[in-house]
Amino acid sequence: MAKFLVNRALTWVTTGFLFVLAGCGGSESIDRVPVSGQVTLNDQPVSSGNVEFHPVGESSEETSIPVSTIGEDGQYSLATPLGEGAAPGSYKVVVRITEPTDPNDPYSPPKLLSPERYNNPNQTDLTIEVVPAPEPGAYDLKLQDS
Repeated sequence: MAKFLVNRALTWVTTGFLFVLAGCGGSESIDRVPVSGQVTLNDQPVSSGNVEFHPVGESSEETSIPVSTIGEDGQYSLATPLGEGAAPGSYKVVVRITEPTDPNDPYSPPKLLSPERYNNPNQTDLTIEVVPAPEPGAYDLKLQDS
């Protein structure tokens, strides 16, 4: 009888554990699409900084903010801790253009060069709709000083 109760308890624990595992990782199953483009300021490629896509509204299930560093040629390609790309939906875009305060010290604090309105998701006027099949250049970010 004791062996029966132990086996029954193990069966229930194992079943419960499998249900928990099946319910975990919901955001990992979100379909992501590649998002990449070029960042320019006053029609010139930006050479350093970062890009963040902040989901707008409740339509996006993405819990991680897709981010990217900006390469020397102004190119960026978004990723989250869960994978490359971003979930389809609307995003407010934050762009922080930076350069080292001391070019001889790669660990010096960065100097912010981007216009202030692009640095905060509550102030930015940049918005992007991430779609599965974008037009060429759809994710290029064209910033202006004024």
